[in-house]
Amino acid sequence: MDKKYITISPLLYRFAIIMGSLALLVAFTLLIMGTLNSEDVDAQSMGEAGCTLKTLYGLYSFEARGVIKDGDVVRTYVEAGNQFFDGEGNISGVFSASVDGEPIASREAFTSTYSLDPNCTGVNVAPVGDSFIEFHVYTNQDGSTFSYIGEGFSGRGMRR
Repeated sequence: MDKKYITISPLLYRFAIIMGSLALLVAFTLLIMGTLNSEDVDAQSMGEAGCTLKTLYGLYSFEARGVIKDGDVVRTYVEAGNQFFDGEGNISGVFSASVDGEPIASREAFTSTYSLDPNCTGVNVAPVGDSFIEFHVYTNQDGSTFSYIGEGFSGRGMRR
């Protein structure tokens, strides 16, 4: 049996390669978009199972890392501690922190408040001196872990 070959011009060959690549790119984009949309978690769907203030309850260990600005100077910041969520929007705890490796707090007591929406996101407001710092809080539906982010740093906590 004789093999038959089709001859195409280089311009047509380049066009076919480009169109094939474009088709693959479109297919990949549609696949990714479909995956993202299927895993998209909106407030309503999370709210069906729901989180409440009681989702975060008990003693948690936490740690955070990041930076703080001192004028134009950026300094490293780390903190760790234990905190007790009372299930009613109040937190009490103890923490230690350092800036550029120098301790600024050593087993210092603190209190703060938190809110938690049905979609398991919330806000933690903590007094610092004469002002307040606000953190965004994210937890899972059983409240066993949480993540938080503030200006310049973020951290995680785990129920003990």
